[in-house]
Amino acid sequence: MTTIGTSSTTAQVDSYRFTTTLVNEAKLQGAKVLQGEVIGFSFDSENPKMINGVKLEDGRILDCEYAVIAMGAWSASLNSWFKYEIPPNRDIDIELPITGSRAHSVIFQPPEQILADNPISAHALFAKAIIKGSAKELELYPRSNGHLYVCGEGDGVALPYSADLIKPNLTSTKNLIRFAQTLVPILSEYEIIREQACYLPYSETGSPIIGHLPFFENLLVATGHSCWGMLNAPATGLSIAQLILTGRSSIVDLTPFGLE
Repeated sequence: MTTIGTSSTTAQVDSYRFTTTLVNEAKLQGAKVLQGEVIGFSFDSENPKMINGVKLEDGRILDCEYAVIAMGAWSASLNSWFKYEIPPNRDIDIELPITGSRAHSVIFQPPEQILADNPISAHALFAKAIIKGSAKELELYPRSNGHLYVCGEGDGVALPYSADLIKPNLTSTKNLIRFAQTLVPILSEYEIIREQACYLPYSETGSPIIGHLPFFENLLVATGHSCWGMLNAPATGLSIAQLILTGRSSIVDLTPFGLE
């Protein structure tokens, strides 16, 4: 066993609390959160390099000065939008090289008595084992609410049309459960409250794609962070905001992350 961090060098981000806090803080600053399925853009009739609206499936068009594609593994939807929404007299060939990789996770909840007698340690655990000839990896994260989040068991099942359609492979989640309970036997006494899956966005280069898209003057992208999206999100968001407001990112050199 190797220690890769301590309480003075490492902290854990609770993804749900982190994202909801950011949204709530943005609302307090005057931001509005609108929900809808994006199907394309509308363009400035006098300047086809300028997007002036975001088209939604229900027929609404949201006026905009800038548009940012930050849809994780679904960011590649952009590729099909331009096949149907080509500005006048322009032949646009944009391919955002993003794919999704499915990863599974399980959430354990300890009985109240066990939690009272044996509070969950704040230590995260990264384990690897050879089971029946194949390598298996598992990551185990305690949550401040007493839950234990366990993830691993990735595969290459195709990305569904919508995040609402994601379904886990129950064989994969059961493998995670067995691995976790073998590694930490007391988990056999915990309740399993969720078996789930998500898709991690990967780029062809393995690096995030951040910055302006070719051809357009006001279309930006921020995606492809794989499993590091939550940790890289603050710097990515600030860089995109600086690009919009000042034309350049002063906190991160975005040259290695561009498409141009």
